[in-house]
Amino acid sequence: MTQEERYTIRREIYNAAHEAYPDPDFFPENYAEASSDSGTHTGDNLAHFVAVEIWEVMDGQETLEGCREEAIRALRNAQDDLQAIIDALEVY
Repeated sequence: MTQEERYTIRREIYNAAHEAYPDPDFFPENYAEASSDSGTHTGDNLAHFVAVEIWEVMDGQETLEGCREEAIRALRNAQDDLQAIIDALEVY
């Protein structure tokens, strides 16, 4: 598989996440924008986290299914971490 084909697969998953995000205007258009340390992004830091996380975990995956599974795995891990924080705050 060529680098361009891997990029196309990753981009397809990224675009699906972008479209699914509750306010896609806050979701970075691409990985370069999401991972930028320039401080130019404003608004929804969760959108930037999701964008960076799913893009980076897909690195090395060769198939659409592999990319999809890795993105879901990463988001489920983040969901578990967020739930642990919510649970702790509820009893604080």
